[in-house]
Order: sequence, then C-alpha cells, then structure tokens
Amino acid sequence: MNILVAGVESMGQYPPILALCETLLELGHRVTVMERDCAALPQELRNNPNMEIIDLGKRPSDALRVLDDIAIENKVKRYCINNAEDYDLVWTTSDISARACGRALFRVKHVMQLMELAEYVPAVTVRDMPFHSLVVPELARRAHRVVVPEYNRAFIQQAWWRLERRPAVLPNKSVLKSSDSDNPVNGISQEIYSKFKSEKRKIILYQGVFSADRDFSKLIAAMDVIGQDYALYLMGVKNCERERIEALRDGRKNVVLIPFVPAPLHLAVTKFGHIGLLPYKPVYGRQSPLNALYCAPNKVWEYSKYGLPMIGSEVPGLSSLFSIHGLGVTCDIDNVAAFVRAVQQIESDYETYSNRSQQYFDSVDLSELVQKILEGD
Repeated sequence: MNILVAGVESMGQYPPILALCETLLELGHRVTVMERDCAALPQELRNNPNMEIIDLGKRPSDALRVLDDIAIENKVKRYCINNAEDYDLVWTTSDISARACGRALFRVKHVMQLMELAEYVPAVTVRDMPFHSLVVPELARRAHRVVVPEYNRAFIQQAWWRLERRPAVLPNKSVLKSSDSDNPVNGISQEIYSKFKSEKRKIILYQGVFSADRDFSKLIAAMDVIGQDYALYLMGVKNCERERIEALRDGRKNVVLIPFVPAPLHLAVTKFGHIGLLPYKPVYGRQSPLNALYCAPNKVWEYSKYGLPMIGSEVPGLSSLFSIHGLGVTCDIDNVAAFVRAVQQIESDYETYSNRSQQYFDSVDLSELVQKILEGD
C-alpha cells in the first residue's frame, strides 16, 4: 500500500508516530510522512527508499505560534485536497491532524489515530474554546478505523462520538528497532550520558514533560526521607521550566535535573535507571481529565524495554496494568510516606518486578496490531 501519515505534531515529541512509520515500512508499505520536525526520524528510516518526507518545519515557541499553527493546517488541508486520493490510505495522527486534513478524508480510506482522549475538537487552534469542529467526529464515524492507545479509552471515545464500532487499541510502544539507542554517540550529549553512567546511587528516573497533570513536589520532598542510596533524576526539563523545578529542588543534592532530549535519543540513558516514575493527576482543560485517569504513557514501554520496575499514580489506567502484569506499584504519589513504601515494596522483590517489566515489553507485537488495523480488523 501507498500510505500517507499526515499530521501537525512535532515528531520528536510524539514517539508513537516514529514507531508507526517504522512499522509500516517493516510491513512493506510505501510511506509518505507529513509532520513537523521530521529530522527526529532516525537516519535509517530517512534513508529507506520507501520513505518520502514532507517536513512542515519546527513549531515556534513564541507569540507567532498560533499564526504558524493556522498556516501549517492550511498547508496540510491544501495538500490533502490535491493529493489524498493518490494514496491507498491516509493515517492521521491526532484529532487536530484530522481537522487539518479536513473533508478530503471523506473521499479516501482513513485511519484516525487519537493520541489523547478528545470529547470535542476546537474549531481552530488547539486551545479550549466554545466553538467545536463537527467535522472530526463525523470523520471518525466514517473512518476505516479509529485507533486509541488504551483499552478503556476505546469505550469512552466510542460513547462520546457515538461510534458504531469500538476503536482499535494500538499501545504507545514507541521504542524504535532501528534506533541505536544503546550507543551514546547518537546525538545525546556526552555530558548527559556520562552523568548517568557514572552515578553510583540507584536512579529513580522520570523521562517526559513537566505539564500541569504531573506534580513533582512530593516526590522531591520524599528524597529527604528515602536516603542517600537513591537519586531522583528528572529528565526533560526545558529552559522555560527550569526556574520552577529548581525552586522545588531547593538545593537537594539527590535531585538531578536533566535537559530535554528529543525522542528517541533519550533512550540512550534509560537503561541506567533503577525505577521508572509515572506521576499523573487529572487536570481540566480542552483535553479531558480522563486522560490522566486512563493514561497510556510512552514511558511504560521505554522503561520496560530495559526491565525497569515502575511506580505510578493510583489511577485506573496504571492500577489495572500493574495488577494484571505485575510490572510495578501504584500509590498516592502526593503522599511522601506512601511513595517511600512503594519504593520499599519494589526493592523487596526487585528481580521479579524487573523480569515482569521486560516480559511485558516483549509481549506486544506492533507489526501484528498495525496489520490488523490496516485490514479493518
């Protein structure tokens, strides 16, 4: 098949899009990817003769962002109007991406992937607003397949958008086979790599964004109790967030801040972790608070690739995952004593948790799942 992967996301911030492209190529399809920041694609994928790239550039971080978003959406819309029917299938990578492609998708076989739970889609931009798109839910109802990353989300999305068929579940297993993430000379700085490699303490690791649904104040406070055998590594701190996180850190030597490293380069240091963190708290905005309750973290797969046991917030999405597969412990992550007990529980049977984590990673075959979605299964 000749497949267009279309979206307006920054690929370095959405590892599942990278994994999707790799999987489609692995299945023998010709892939045109139209996204932002396509430089995040590993060289092996960029050099694949079956891969064509339409790079929409980097998203600006200043006051021009909204205008740039509108301009990029118009560019995507024009491309789909003129070219969508040249492809056997168009795979959009978010609700906003489907909105950008627009009504041209009614004329083609379309897979709509939803990275987040979306009760409604704003008519323009990604911000909360009273005007909603009526086109995107209708595109979902007519799609070849709607795809979500978590089991419970499939039922919720079906109910919200009145979908005749429950969405398929494609987990965010976003670790690339083609990425040489074990090689430090792959774009991550030698300084960051050496800091991880030379750490003698057990690393409690968080890799990700520092958004409103992730509160680190109590985790940082817990480091006063947990002892000097551990270090909390917070990886992904951008310059605009550093002052706030530094204030929380308050000079603690066992809390280490690491800058943001784009996917998949950050995986070069994941293997040095001892325990992986998954803190989630519901927030209210355009995206539903159910996003955090039924979370589908990329980090589960990044940690489990290296057999890291995990500690996560006590939310249904993680509680059910951990109780079924036994790869970690959930707790009230806003309670210092509860977090310390969770660390102690992991340590009491570390090898078992680690082995289950690795087994969970090995249990999911993305190629098989993607092939079923393409077939409409």
